[in-house]
Amino acid sequence: MAVKNAKKAVHWISCVLGISLVALLQGCIPTQPPPPPITVPHWQLMINPFSEPADPGVGTYNVGVVPTRWSFEFTNGDHHLREHGLRVESVHLNWGDCWVYWFSRMSFCDKNWDDPVDWQAQYTIVALPHSFMRYGVAKGIKSSGGPHSFESGMTDPALKGFDAATVVLAGWQFGFWEKDHHIRKMGVRIKDVVYDSEQGKLSWNFEHTFGDKNGDDDIYYRYYFLVIAFNNGEAISHTIKEQSRTGSSGYTITNPAGPREKVAVLPQGFFYEINEDGDLHVLCHDFNTVVIPSPQGNGVYISPMVFFPDRILVDFGTGRIGYSPNLELDFVVLFFDEGGVGKHPSDEWMQSNVYQTEWGGVAWRSYVYALDPPEFPLCSY
Repeated sequence: MAVKNAKKAVHWISCVLGISLVALLQGCIPTQPPPPPITVPHWQLMINPFSEPADPGVGTYNVGVVPTRWSFEFTNGDHHLREHGLRVESVHLNWGDCWVYWFSRMSFCDKNWDDPVDWQAQYTIVALPHSFMRYGVAKGIKSSGGPHSFESGMTDPALKGFDAATVVLAGWQFGFWEKDHHIRKMGVRIKDVVYDSEQGKLSWNFEHTFGDKNGDDDIYYRYYFLVIAFNNGEAISHTIKEQSRTGSSGYTITNPAGPREKVAVLPQGFFYEINEDGDLHVLCHDFNTVVIPSPQGNGVYISPMVFFPDRILVDFGTGRIGYSPNLELDFVVLFFDEGGVGKHPSDEWMQSNVYQTEWGGVAWRSYVYALDPPEFPLCSY
């Protein structure tokens, strides 16, 4: 163990002293020693940064932004992975024009961080009056690929008294501490969400996985979450399981409380694992679903038909394109009457536009979205 720790220290010092500033800014290689194990696995990132009165008679109006569709692809062939991630940062609502601003960071790279990557990301914006929203982040290191799980949660007097509360995935980042590797399994999941309205307590379990077939490499991880609590609505979690490359099944989730005016489907996690022996290079990682609200307003149909699991793990070197991963996709469906929900960029834009990064599969991008009525009626004043 002492030798292994010494090796890590030498590796870190060489990174800091021997890598160019550009390489450090790319962020694909850790630029600081790993943090010690954390006993409290989350801390506050932002406290209700959007709670301002939209109107004296309306009360607080909170806005959350989470990634709900993404695509990453090496354009020069398949590679090992060193780090992969996507997250939302610095969400801000400008009440002067009812525009939401945020940044995102992505990473999809091997140990050299020098391969070109095409990527896209789409975000869902949810605005709810008389609500509670708070972002958070947890991070750590593990001595194996996992899966690793721990209990997490949030307790706050401001969380008391809501009809429903949940937590959704706002981003993730995981990587191998040393070198890059094939991938056998990969995932980040929020599970077993329990809300105690009287005590203002929301509890959940967090699980993360990132490893090759041996699963014995040191990894680092972060996951970003958004806690949402609201009235006049329900939050129903659901897991989709597939064992094929087509992902062709559809699922209908019905609200037992009856019809609501609006619905939002937000991710709580994903997990992929090769169901044959071995591990593979990675070409790309695509995540998308078809969401169709029922005409009656009491349910939603979710289909992963445009989710391409056969492209997640591909090894051109051995021709194992047909390897099928086991898939588990976690969602929560918000049913509510007041507020609004939107997507940005649009589906049309996603079909014809792709971001490109030529240096190392790491990029930052800023976004702006107008909360225009009728989707967001509280911004019509």
